[in-house]
Amino acid sequence: MNPRRHGLCIHDECTALLLTPDRLGLRFSKTLQMRFRLFALLSATSLLTFPVFGNATLVYQNISSNTGALSQSVLDTTTNLQWLSPVATKRQSIASVSGGYDGWTSDGFRYATLAELRALMSNAGIPITAASSLARWYDPLAISAMQEIILGLGWTYQNNPPSPENPFGQREIFGIVSDHYLGDGHTTPSHRYALLGASDNVAYADTVGRQWLYESQDSLVGSFLVREQLSIPEPSSLALLISGLLLCLVNRRSAKPPSAHGSA
Repeated sequence: MNPRRHGLCIHDECTALLLTPDRLGLRFSKTLQMRFRLFALLSATSLLTFPVFGNATLVYQNISSNTGALSQSVLDTTTNLQWLSPVATKRQSIASVSGGYDGWTSDGFRYATLAELRALMSNAGIPITAASSLARWYDPLAISAMQEIILGLGWTYQNNPPSPENPFGQREIFGIVSDHYLGDGHTTPSHRYALLGASDNVAYADTVGRQWLYESQDSLVGSFLVREQLSIPEPSSLALLISGLLLCLVNRRSAKPPSAHGSA
């Protein structure tokens, strides 16, 4: 089997077949042939730019730091914030992460706020309106949205493994945020950490934040880090842009005046 002949990629031979009506035994005028080619190109554009994510607001990516460390990430295209997986900073204190652990902060990542975490949840489709120490959602859409966030970022703790009866199991993300708590960070808590969790029947979150010491480390707790990304065109916008350029090209060729023959 030739892998180039399968999948969604446009093979040279397939393109030649699509864009050459003569190969189908058809005889069109040049104008109709141009329109036929345009239709084929627009169809291919629609396939190539169709969203591949369950939630078009969130884009899941694998990234690496300047030191070569690898991590999952989630880009929220509504806020243009890229969220680093808390798994990448598990067992690391605030002092360690802020000091450049694995190069993430030198790549532009910083600690997220609880407000930014709530915005991520809202943009994913979770109906959160205010901070809560333990909010719960039983709506299937909210549960699915929380599961997508957890799968996209990676979980720091798994309460219950997946099973035939409960395909998702119960997974949670514990992550430190930038919001401060009264204290010096050494003998008394100075920061907070948040919790996102989901099972097959419920989604839950603590977006008020629990107390955390500046130099504390825990095998279940990472850090919620974000960095600002440049705005990128959505797939639908990209398709419209390409379509417009193709239409301009066709109109320009169709409007080209015929060459003069003979003399007056």
